[in-house]
Amino acid sequence: MRSSLAKRLFVLMLMCIVPLAAILFYNLYALWQSQERSVHDEAYRLGQVASLEMARIMGGVEDTLLAVAAAPIVRDFQADACNAYMARVTKALPQFSGIAVLDGSGVIRCLQNPAGIGVSLADKAYFQDSMRTGATVIGRFTEGRVSKELVLPVAVPIRDEAGKVLGVVAGSISLKWLEQKLTERNFAKSSSLTVADADGTIIARYPEPERFVGTQIPERYRHLVRAVAPGTTELTSQDGTHRILAYFPPSSPSTGLYVSVGLSTAEEYGEITKALVSGIVVTLGATIVACLLAWITGRYAIRRPVDRLVSTVEAWRHDQPGARTGLSEADGEFGVVGKAIDDFMDELADARGRSEILMRELDHRVKNLLATVQVVARQSLKSANIDAKVLRALDARLAAMSDAHSVLMGNEKQKAKFVEIVRSAIHPFDKPEATAFEISGPDVVLGSKAALAFSMALHELCTNAAKYGALSAEGKVWIKWDVRRVEDADMLIFHWREIDGPTVSTPTSEGFGGLMIRRMLPDQLRGTLSITYAVSGLDLRFEVPVGNLAI
Repeated sequence: MRSSLAKRLFVLMLMCIVPLAAILFYNLYALWQSQERSVHDEAYRLGQVASLEMARIMGGVEDTLLAVAAAPIVRDFQADACNAYMARVTKALPQFSGIAVLDGSGVIRCLQNPAGIGVSLADKAYFQDSMRTGATVIGRFTEGRVSKELVLPVAVPIRDEAGKVLGVVAGSISLKWLEQKLTERNFAKSSSLTVADADGTIIARYPEPERFVGTQIPERYRHLVRAVAPGTTELTSQDGTHRILAYFPPSSPSTGLYVSVGLSTAEEYGEITKALVSGIVVTLGATIVACLLAWITGRYAIRRPVDRLVSTVEAWRHDQPGARTGLSEADGEFGVVGKAIDDFMDELADARGRSEILMRELDHRVKNLLATVQVVARQSLKSANIDAKVLRALDARLAAMSDAHSVLMGNEKQKAKFVEIVRSAIHPFDKPEATAFEISGPDVVLGSKAALAFSMALHELCTNAAKYGALSAEGKVWIKWDVRRVEDADMLIFHWREIDGPTVSTPTSEGFGGLMIRRMLPDQLRGTLSITYAVSGLDLRFEVPVGNLAI
């Protein structure tokens, strides 16, 4: 019961905390989702800026090359003048590692470096595509055939007055210059920027360009290069950093290059992660504190007063009528209950005192009444010339009733132990210096009716044994009882057995003593009686449900 109260209090505490914890975690989850959307939006915005910046750079490159292609000395392939022109232009344009003028067959006709004159680039895809389409073409990452530098080629067509494509101006964008331009940006901590050609070869990278430039984007990320539209995703980058990545594929209407910007989740989610951890810690702390308070409250505010109430009642059950809870109204609701119990116990103690006085008076009067009956019966029957043996038997039976009454009155609950009834019944027939009785059995408590019935029956058995049985010839009497489980019921098995007495035979008629035994035991207690007149002595066995003995 006490542990049940503590458990109920603990459950009540949890019922108060769980909804609050659920609200807190829901708010943290909603905040996390909001932060996640915000990071995705921020990454996409930065990706747009980077993509537009690359578009601006590539637009500037295209405009410069178109201006070069429109120069008459270039369009007319005037070798000496064009070479000098290219030398001046290339020196003034650091974004190019070189600008070459190719004729319709793909042979370099004009270049700032004369050593490259006559070299054929007809096999290059960007030359072929520009000649075929007459449009600007961004090539693939490659090593310059003349400069031997890593470059990104861009080709624009050379047209005559009629618009016919005569050749191509091929500019090689310097990747070192492109890297320098990118590093001029303000990057967030642990963020990344990647620029790759249409084949997925990285041409610019922040951070660690020396590690990634010239390498292919791994196959597990190539679907981003092949995507048909920009977007955002969450992944672990090649450098092992977990990021929110905004990607803009070459197919998007921008530069013809792949551009991606990544924001570190550790940095972007740092504050919200701290808030989430703090929320969890606070919730767990509150739960622990609540559990501790529940334990303390259950132990000191509930369990201790409950223990005092229970221990006081238990003390009363064990005949300690002076026990009190000692609680008062100042101790709360349990104090009110305790004070009411103490007041009731005071009243009960007073009533018990009065009851004991009345019981002693009743005991005295019953004994006087039995004594008066004995005297009246003796005088009345004596004048009627009744046999003296009959008078003695009547006196003995009245004395047995008096003894049984004394045993019962000695117990305030009007109950008696079975062994006390036995000893009281056999006492007048026993010899202390050499007892003829052997008694044994467990503790069994009898109600007043059962105690009187056994007392009268034992008296008759002792009387018959003294007159005709074992007690008349220095024999022995075994009185034993036990409690056994028989067909789902506890049964008292009582056994009276006489030995070493005179030879016994079955009587031809039943006397008053036998009739008394049958009426006292089986009739009143609803048990089963069996009597055997063995040669060695009387053998009696009585079985009765234990529940019948409480009456």
